[in-house]
Amino acid sequence: MSDIRPKTLQELQNPPMERLKSRESLLNPDPRFAEMITFGGAAESLATYTLDHHYRRFALLSPPAGAPEEVVGSYVTAQHLAILSWFVFPLSSLAETQAYGCLELALRRRMNAAPARGLRARIKFAVREGWIRPEDLRKVDPWLTA
Repeated sequence: MSDIRPKTLQELQNPPMERLKSRESLLNPDPRFAEMITFGGAAESLATYTLDHHYRRFALLSPPAGAPEEVVGSYVTAQHLAILSWFVFPLSSLAETQAYGCLELALRRRMNAAPARGLRARIKFAVREGWIRPEDLRKVDPWLTA
């Protein structure tokens, strides 16, 4: 595991450059997750955020029923990247990028030939059509409170 000590101002202002993990440490959690906690549950207590929490956080999500195979594959790839970020934290930004790309692909497939350039225009179109409703979106990440 890593040294879990408070960061100095110097360390916060100049974080170390990313380095390739050694083969031996490849399956060790990224130390940045050691600073995460969960709150809630029956005891309303704080708990250390674990790989199990991390996995369940992303396994809760599922692709839309009836989505084309290429959309489901893209979606599951984003999930895997998000889960694997437990070991390599920078994979989390790659997972987000993959998820946005998957959303745009899904909307493009559903829109057929409807004119819309880029993700923003596609989301606006989907909201107008009622495909995306704000009340259906998760407002709070369940792992922040459960």
